[in-house]
Amino acid sequence: MTMRIEPGSSIQRAQPHDGSATSPSIASSTTATPHRLFIARLCLRPRALVSVGVDVAIPDVADLEPTPIAQGFEPRQAYAFALFGEKASLEDVLLPIARARQADLYLPTGEISDTLIFKIAKDAAADGRPLVMFTVADCDPAGHQMAVSIGRKLQAFHDLFFPKLHFEVVPVALTVEQVRELGLPSSPLKETERRADRWRQAFGVEQTEIDALATLQPAVLREIVEHAFDPYLMRPSKTASTKRVPIGRSERRQRLTTRSTP
Repeated sequence: MTMRIEPGSSIQRAQPHDGSATSPSIASSTTATPHRLFIARLCLRPRALVSVGVDVAIPDVADLEPTPIAQGFEPRQAYAFALFGEKASLEDVLLPIARARQADLYLPTGEISDTLIFKIAKDAAADGRPLVMFTVADCDPAGHQMAVSIGRKLQAFHDLFFPKLHFEVVPVALTVEQVRELGLPSSPLKETERRADRWRQAFGVEQTEIDALATLQPAVLREIVEHAFDPYLMRPSKTASTKRVPIGRSERRQRLTTRSTP
């Protein structure tokens, strides 16, 4: 026989009139205080794990907050930089700066060739950013003229082949003022230098090679060149500017700016 016990019922044993024992009977006790019954069921399944002593807590999906991440992205500077040095001996000073500033470095011997200038103009036009070319040359008529020649040749290539090319040519060193301030040694101009008289009349000095600064005070030359980049790193622009900016150790340093016309 199957007996069902309803919740709230109790089992009572009925007493016969003759005093003998009988089977239990069900009596309702709806007025009694109910009892709560809690049964814990453990459903564990054995698992094999390998631990290295590190606990990692994985959050719930609702607690996750997505974060955008860009990989392999290097922002470009507002300008394309190029460094021209009159002598190969300047490599020790200029190469680390060129790498740090993402600048192209050109160290031909003497005057830069038309072929190399054309390549520089072509690369700059394809790049699309304004070109800023810094020159480091001797303090003499030839070194002074180099920045002017580079600017005129870039202007010619702009007019003939690359109308979207924008550029500036900035002579960084060696200027007459730097020679005086730093007390660099000078030597007489060559007798064959036809510009000697006009040079002395304009600047009142003879000639000083850039090697004098690179050899005697390389840290100073490094500081001058690095400082020349500052206005362009702090002044993002779509086109090059002809505004005068400080170059070298003093805001009064000579600066030549050549800009292409639209």
